[in-house]
Amino acid sequence: MVLPAGTGKTIKVAVADDDLVAKLDKGQIDFDVLVATPDFMPKLGKYAKLLGPRGLMPNPKSGTVTTDVKKAVEEAKAGRVEYRVDSTGIIHTAFGKVSFKPDDLKQRIGSTGRSKSRQARFCKRRLRKERIHGNYHGPFYQAKA
Repeated sequence: MVLPAGTGKTIKVAVADDDLVAKLDKGQIDFDVLVATPDFMPKLGKYAKLLGPRGLMPNPKSGTVTTDVKKAVEEAKAGRVEYRVDSTGIIHTAFGKVSFKPDDLKQRIGSTGRSKSRQARFCKRRLRKERIHGNYHGPFYQAKA
């Protein structure tokens, strides 16, 4: 899911090539997202133990293994976030910061809700028509669906 107006973080995106492999040989990781083409994945397999635990190994399911590298890089820089909907239909994801404008937060909340409705077919239980938003160390707010 790509959030409107970004995530508020500057994302460093790397595209897999021979120069990157040379950096990985030295143990240098200076990126947040790694994008690769399917034909380059066998070369990255050697570094799975280095990249995998950090969540940096490219994955076709997350959209980081693709033939359209330009689009994947643009999405990563635009604020693409990965999440899963659990069996009760709850999305656990950050959609903004307290410092964001209220209009930006409303757009982000709407985009997570639309994304949840697309994922609803995987939910094992009936979906509730309510949303509760909160931060880690503060109050929670109930919003109308």
